Amino acid sequence: MPRLHCLNQVICRAGRVSRSTEQDTPQPQPQKSTPQLMDFPWVVWPSLWHTIRNWIFANLLIHRYLDQEFDMTSFKKGAIQALVHVSDELSKGNFEALEGLVTQPSLDEIKNNFAQFSLKERLDLVVEKEDIFFSFPYQIGMMFTNEVKYKV
Repeated sequence: MPRLHCLNQVICRAGRVSRSTEQDTPQPQPQKSTPQLMDFPWVVWPSLWHTIRNWIFANLLIHRYLDQEFDMTSFKKGAIQALVHVSDELSKGNFEALEGLVTQPSLDEIKNNFAQFSLKERLDLVVEKEDIFFSFPYQIGMMFTNEVKYKV
């Protein structure tokens, strides 16, 4: 069986035989970074402050005063469902399907940055529900408009 040799020492099995000498030092290849769709910080773990604040907003304000049917579990399920749908349409370059789901300034920025993606990078944007093993709402907030609707 072919084996991979490094400085004439067998280190692992491989599909080809390769020998390396001290003169054959490979030049480090610069790693190409994946372009970003938007200029957001990467958040991989929830902040304690935001977690407490989110609980207060969800349970003491939103659920109590604005929407009695609101609960964090269904909110997270809906957010994941939205992520799956938006990422699928985005990977296809179907920006028309994103209108009304993504704010127009965000959509404009995404369109500009999307042009820098290779075909593989575009296809890699798809997120499947099964791929998500941990999620959390980073920051819950409330937005009020100046429009006031009165019920008669």
